[in-house]
Amino acid sequence: MAKLVNCKSCGKEVAKSAKVKKIEYKIPALQKKFCDNIEAFYSEYKNASNELKKSNVRRKRKEKIKKTLNSLNIKNWVGKLDSFGTNSDGKAFISIQPFDTDFLIKTWNNALSDIRG
Repeated sequence: MAKLVNCKSCGKEVAKSAKVKKIEYKIPALQKKFCDNIEAFYSEYKNASNELKKSNVRRKRKEKIKKTLNSLNIKNWVGKLDSFGTNSDGKAFISIQPFDTDFLIKTWNNALSDIRG
């Protein structure tokens, strides 16, 4: 019986002797800039001593993202699909981990989050 190992590319258990296809990708410049901005605030947020300070870090991060992205409509970014599903209204939601990062980008999974005030 072949020994099973965790595939670094897909996260599934595969036979050690199985050939795993290496994914070739190029990270688009805007994606790289966006991800760098997110990661730049990680330590400050994690080390914030209370919710008020964390809120301030989120506000600064939001402003940096707004300056980086002209729109919330992004195309041709690369990453790994983490999860997907539908809510009780049948609307889809997804969670994606951009390649070369340790965070997830998620769409909302409830109708109330889509309401704009």
